[in-house]
Amino acid sequence: MHPQKLWSSADVIAVREGAYEALFARGEFEAESLRMESLLDAAFHPDSAEVDPGLGLAFVLLPDGGDAGLRRLSEAIAAGAVGWPVGHALLGYLGLLGAPDALRERVASVFDGVASTRPEALAASAIGGGDLRDYRDHYEQLRRAEASLAGLAGRWPVVVARQWFDFVLARRWSGFESLRALNLGELDPASRWLVSTAEFLAGEEGARLSMIACAEAIVGPVDPRWPRLSRIVAREMAALVAEPFALRWRHLQCAAARDHAAAAVRHWLGATQGDARPEEDLGVSIPPGGPHGSLGVLSPEPTAAARAAEACRQKAGEFLLDWFVQDRAIARPVDAWAADVLRLYHRLRGVVMLGALGASR
Repeated sequence: MHPQKLWSSADVIAVREGAYEALFARGEFEAESLRMESLLDAAFHPDSAEVDPGLGLAFVLLPDGGDAGLRRLSEAIAAGAVGWPVGHALLGYLGLLGAPDALRERVASVFDGVASTRPEALAASAIGGGDLRDYRDHYEQLRRAEASLAGLAGRWPVVVARQWFDFVLARRWSGFESLRALNLGELDPASRWLVSTAEFLAGEEGARLSMIACAEAIVGPVDPRWPRLSRIVAREMAALVAEPFALRWRHLQCAAARDHAAAAVRHWLGATQGDARPEEDLGVSIPPGGPHGSLGVLSPEPTAAARAAEACRQKAGEFLLDWFVQDRAIARPVDAWAADVLRLYHRLRGVVMLGALGASR
């Protein structure tokens, strides 16, 4: 199907009015796979430059918002009637077109129960959080996904993303050291690119060039077919590598704020448990007699928060100690940068996953 014909004014109006046929709704899986590729051809054709590539996302769900077509596809993959690359290609289609987290998670949940597509479905669902800045929730998803995929070959995208979250968003340098310890030869190209973004944030020499080289290696082979995609990736890459020193300074400020808050909260949690701590350890000055007549002991009022900490100290610690940065002004630029990285990551991963579909034919 010619891209210009597909993206005619009449077709755009039909999509906006819900008068379209969703992908895989008819169950003709081979034909629908080709239609999915033609939609991408249209989205990234240079003559479609005035049309939002995200318009192709409308075809994923039925006009009424249902996912019957996707469930039909997942059942066919589970039964062996259709190869797993079709399911991977659909997830890649979403990433390539810049699907929001909510849509990607909904589609991924359909393929979560199929053994051959489960690793990629978990990755598509858990690697996100930028849209609503709910990074903590996605980090927990990554932790659960990593545990459930232990020992499987398809676990690496989730492993890399969890460690990337550790360093970039939880501000733990141990996450960066874990990324550097990985064998890059075991990783897919998109995961290698994600590692290079962490190196860029850490100020590693040559990381910027590594980011560019990884992206070019992924997008270069499809540039003749999708030249508009290359321009989109180049524009998003330029935004990511701009002002590196300001970004690194903000990240270091976040790490310092997190460490300071972590120390304070640890002492507070300990105090709610009645732990006696010396004055110099707490870093506070307590007058003689103290709140309860004991020098060097901090015993805050047992508020509802304190009782919650007593009931579930570990949970309170994970919530506050790993992520808490009180000054949102310094955290906001880093969180926004992370959202842009994840969006581009899914684009690059989409190219890799759609390549698997072409190789399977």
